[in-house]
Amino acid sequence: MLSIVGTRHVAESADLLTTNAGYFRAKLIQEELIRASSIPFTIVQATQFFEFMKTIIDGATDEGTVRLPPALFQPIAAADAAGAVARAAVAAPWNGIVEVGGPETIRFEDAVRRFLRAERDPREVITDPDVAYFGIAVHERTLVPGTTASRGAIRLDDWLRESLITA
Repeated sequence: MLSIVGTRHVAESADLLTTNAGYFRAKLIQEELIRASSIPFTIVQATQFFEFMKTIIDGATDEGTVRLPPALFQPIAAADAAGAVARAAVAAPWNGIVEVGGPETIRFEDAVRRFLRAERDPREVITDPDVAYFGIAVHERTLVPGTTASRGAIRLDDWLRESLITA
């Protein structure tokens, strides 16, 4: 099963009615149902996909300025996440969670600036400790996997170059 790094924290620390935490809560319930079943399993928790960065940026934009919480970010290419899910699917079940993230742990605002620069998007990026991630408070490491996580191979700048060529 594919899930998201930080699911438990986000699902349990945010208001389901005023944020996007409902999606995370649904993922957490899905994880719990799988754990409670008698079927062997592996849950792959991945960091946010590069492919979702525009949505993340647009959701964080207020009057032409992108406002982000001060946090680390370790986005991954969807292709790398799919590879992790495929490896888990053909391997013996872990009966637990494995995490996967992109090859780089960077400041959230730096990843967004790189994305915007590649897209020639002039929006300003501001780090604001009072702003939340889709209305959800995050900590420094909420959006990155633990130290034992596997890492994808595709770097953000390489993905951006490839995406711009094929777009």
